[in-house]
Amino acid sequence: MCGIAGYWDLDARAKVEELLTIATAMADALSLRGPDDSGAWVDERAGIALSHRRLSILDLSPLGHQPMVSACGRYVITFNGEIYNFHELRSDLIVRGQTFRSRSDTEVLLAAIAVWGLEVALSRADGMFALALWDTITQRLYLCRDRFGEKPLYYGFVGRTLLFGSELKALWKHPSFNPRIDCQAVADFFASGYVSCPRAIFEGVHQVKPATIVTVSRHGVQECAFWDIGATITRALDATPIKSENAAIEELDSLLLASVRSRSISDVPVGLFLSGGIDSGLVAAAMQRVSSSPVCSFTVGLADEKLSEAEDAGWVARKLGTKHETIWLEPDDLLRLMPRFCEMYDEPFADVAALPTYLIAKQARKTVTVALTGDGGDELFGGYKTILNARRYFSKIVKLSSPLKNAIAFLLSLLQNSRTANGGEPRSLWQARFRLLALASAPHPWPSLYDAVYRNEQSARFFTPGFRARLLSAEVRASDVPQRVHSAEDAFMFYCQSTTLPDKHFCKVDRATMASGLEARLPFINPAMFEFSWRIRRSLLFSGGLGKAFARKLLARHLGPEYAALPKRGFDVPLSAWLASPLRDWVESLVSEQRISQEGWLDYRRIVQLRNRFAVHPRQARNELWNVLVFQSWIAQVGRLRSARN
Repeated sequence: MCGIAGYWDLDARAKVEELLTIATAMADALSLRGPDDSGAWVDERAGIALSHRRLSILDLSPLGHQPMVSACGRYVITFNGEIYNFHELRSDLIVRGQTFRSRSDTEVLLAAIAVWGLEVALSRADGMFALALWDTITQRLYLCRDRFGEKPLYYGFVGRTLLFGSELKALWKHPSFNPRIDCQAVADFFASGYVSCPRAIFEGVHQVKPATIVTVSRHGVQECAFWDIGATITRALDATPIKSENAAIEELDSLLLASVRSRSISDVPVGLFLSGGIDSGLVAAAMQRVSSSPVCSFTVGLADEKLSEAEDAGWVARKLGTKHETIWLEPDDLLRLMPRFCEMYDEPFADVAALPTYLIAKQARKTVTVALTGDGGDELFGGYKTILNARRYFSKIVKLSSPLKNAIAFLLSLLQNSRTANGGEPRSLWQARFRLLALASAPHPWPSLYDAVYRNEQSARFFTPGFRARLLSAEVRASDVPQRVHSAEDAFMFYCQSTTLPDKHFCKVDRATMASGLEARLPFINPAMFEFSWRIRRSLLFSGGLGKAFARKLLARHLGPEYAALPKRGFDVPLSAWLASPLRDWVESLVSEQRISQEGWLDYRRIVQLRNRFAVHPRQARNELWNVLVFQSWIAQVGRLRSARN
């Protein structure tokens, strides 16, 4: 796992020394992602510089050094990630006459690109990655990101210069980078707690979309996909469905075991994040089966036993025989980490679970360099309450006539707008019913259009009148859902897989672990597992009114039936209680009238209303207040970055 960066001056005005100096500085900003080695490659005539920071995982020798030039000399790559099936690809390439100097997956990928072409090579790769590839013959730069968006990659133009990097902090190191904040991206954050791809928090900067190749030449920028998520889902739904629970259990067991085995390949120690839930329990059981010694497992503990997964995780560890460690989280940790939090994420990011994830990664790094996690199981196998509610209520709502559904949805929207205008918060039940009614009223059951419109209105109310008007006039777009997806639960699952998984969960895991120099690997995220999840008959997923029903039964094989009935668990913190008491002074400092007025983004009267609502209904208002606090902390971080440059 690594950090990549670079830039291309299309007019080729920079000299070698300048190219090397700037590219090295950009990579050094990512030193936590790659503490073991660094490198830069430049071509003065073309005006391009590629740079790299390395976290050595496979082939720890200098032969894995990057940027790496292909054996044919045509391609130069700076690569962040892992190709899990590189042994298979390597064998195929040897048959075709290729020879290899190293044991690194990067060299295999370069050879695959030279033999099969970039698009075919990426489509054959099972892995997580972001890369920049320079073609010395065609003078084109390719920026690519893996199928599911596990690894990040940003890019943008400053005049005639293209900048790119694994994180925005690399772009800040280019002397010409002086960005403006994108108002619509800020609204995006306040609506969902993160900035959605392909947008970035700064104007003119973009994220490379998952499964996408961005081709940059002197004639412009083009995009193409090397994998189609919609076509993959359609193919899976058209295949013979898995109707037997035993068949589903056996295939999940086989796929997960193979995925864990491939993701355990490493020349450095490998461990496990154990949350005490279904998904990490399954990964732990598979990992212990393929390991010849006790696996090192780590979890986060809290004083609040209702939220803490420490007891459950400890029970799993003892049952499986892992070498377990619990890292305890206190309110002071949150306060101490907030400045570091903003540096890690570069953009405002409000998933509070990122804080315990960072703490567990930091502690685990003392023992291991790679950690497997259970992320992705909920999105693939229907583990969220939203998906369960969609299944539970949609069958009733869809039977209503369209005029009746539209009328009720309209009345509920008026009610919600009225409550919001008066500073109130719509109850979750009203929210869920309106969302489902809007969904059922549409010709196709797709939730994101409603979400986008409603969330845009909700987020805009925190801003000053000028910004609020700009946000409400912005275009709202919904993503396309595959035509073969007809049920509400499938529509929500697709939304989770294509949007919240890469933009929120992968972002959380990547930044929190890489800031500790630790590589996280996700066994549930691979092409075979994805197609399998769409071939399962839905009644198998939701048997007994619970998500991941057959997965629970697989876990029962390893841990006993009493464990499989446990509710969904994950890394969380008692945020409401902490904000109300031990962190209160910190809250006051971030939302003071003087500070908000000076910054000019937020409407202080609305923030006062939010504070008052939090005092009465802390659980209902905590997420919105947390978004405000994260944004305020991030604004301060941007101010520090600008000051450091002046």
